[in-house]
Order: sequence, then structure tokens, then C-alpha cells
Amino acid sequence: MQNRSIDVPARLKRLDKKVRKWLIMMMEGSADSFARHEESLRQYLADESEVIHLGSYLSYLQHDYLERFEHAALNEGTLRWELLALSSRYALASLLVEAIRAKDFILLTKAALYMTLPVMAGWQEVDRVLFQVIHSGLDTPLLNLRGTNSSTQFYFLLLLAADFQGQPIEVARYRFPKPEDMTAYMAALQHWRSPDLDLVQRLVTDMADYHVTSGQGDFSPFGGHIEYLFPYEILAFLRFRQWAGLPNPESFDHPLMNTPLAVLPPDPLPWPEIPLLDQVIAKFKTAYPEHHYFD
Repeated sequence: MQNRSIDVPARLKRLDKKVRKWLIMMMEGSADSFARHEESLRQYLADESEVIHLGSYLSYLQHDYLERFEHAALNEGTLRWELLALSSRYALASLLVEAIRAKDFILLTKAALYMTLPVMAGWQEVDRVLFQVIHSGLDTPLLNLRGTNSSTQFYFLLLLAADFQGQPIEVARYRFPKPEDMTAYMAALQHWRSPDLDLVQRLVTDMADYHVTSGQGDFSPFGGHIEYLFPYEILAFLRFRQWAGLPNPESFDHPLMNTPLAVLPPDPLPWPEIPLLDQVIAKFKTAYPEHHYFD
């Protein structure tokens, strides 16, 4: 494994216990959280809340649904893909709202997760739009590009999508992490189209090592409990291979990849109908008729 100074299985065991306990605690107030955040959207529809807050309201609901998905997987033993699809729709809406307004930056760690959820959901056309949004966001106030230490997975996912889309990015124009700071990810970028499944196994192992050992906290690439056991960047890597017509290993050696959240969903997940969200998007589009990505 890449980081031999850390007992990866022991670290993973501690994270597993911490996340399961945290999710149980979060579920105690889950209904109130949903009601409060959906009420925020209704207030926006009633002109009782300003558009400046809309991206955050959508982000809160994305988080609510992802918490429920993870709780079901880890504490109930059920993969409720409809919850992941709902989280993906809210992530997409939040990111597009922020991109259209382009008034405030979002953290690269959040952008990495938001651009990955629709990929995991198998929404290939959505990924094409998201790539254009994020690519354009490199030159707008959308993204916080001031720091890179905790954002290596964002750059990995962006460059991976760029290669898949056939639209390379001029890395020299931006403050991307140095290759030596992205060792596991650089190898995965270089070889992501390889048909060698033994090599793919090693690439996944190195990325999983990084995910488990990169630490927790505000300056970690995976700074929140909701990301500790969720190898979303690896699942995106596997989805892009799948979309490119490449085989993936049927099983993985790394213990992180044998946890309930390390499962690639069916491709594609059904697009969830959310009337409240549709109403919010329709109102938002009337406020920004000259430029939006929702079409």
C-alpha cells in the first residue's frame, strides 16, 4: 500500500465506527432538517428569501439525502439508490445556481463531490454539462482556487473528466497541485484507460490508501464525516472507465473498496421527479433568462 507508515485497516476500522455513530446521531434530527430546508425553498418561491441563499438551500438538501443514503447503507444494510439520485439532483442544481450567479466561490472539496455524484448516478449527458460549468468556473468567481493542499481530488476529477470529454485543460494557467502532491491520482490519470486489470487494481489500492490516510478536518481532502467512507473519486474513476467501454475488476483488494459505500450504482439511475425543485428552478430561470445551464 502507498502509505506504509499508517495501519490502514486499523484507521479504516476507526473511521467506520465513527461514521456509523455520527449518522445515527444525525438521523435523530433528520425529519426536522428536511422540513426546515424544504421550507427555505418555499420561502424563495414566495419571494420571502433572496436568491443569494438559494445555492446553500439546495446544498443543504443534497447533504440531507446523502446522509440518509449513507445511513441506510452503513446502519441498515440497504443501498437505497433513489436517495443517492435525489442527492445528485440537488448537487447538480446547487452547482448550476452558483455557476450562473458566479458571485461567490465554492470550496473545491464541495465542487469535487458535486461534480461526482451525477457521474456515479450514470447521467452521462449531465456530466458533459457539469464539465463545461466547472471548466468555465476556473475563470470566474465560482471556485476557490486560492489553495490546493486540500483539493487534490478536485483536480484529479476535473482532469479525468477533461480527458474523457476530449477537452484538455491548460494546467499551466491555474494553480494546480504539483504532480508530487498527487502521486496516486497522477498514476490513475496516466493509466485510466488501461485494459490491464491488475494495474487498475493497484491504482485503486493507491487511491484508497490516500483516501483513508489523508486525515480528517477542515484542511483534509475529505474533511467531513460524510466523505470518510465514501470513495466517490474512485467510483468516478471506475464509471469513466465503464463509459469508455473498459472492464473493471469484479472485486477489489483494498478494505475501503469492500465497504457498503464502495459500490458503483446501476447505470443510469432513474432521474428523480422533484416538483418543489422544478418550481424553484423555473423561478430561478426567470431571474436569469440570459444565461443558464438548466436547459
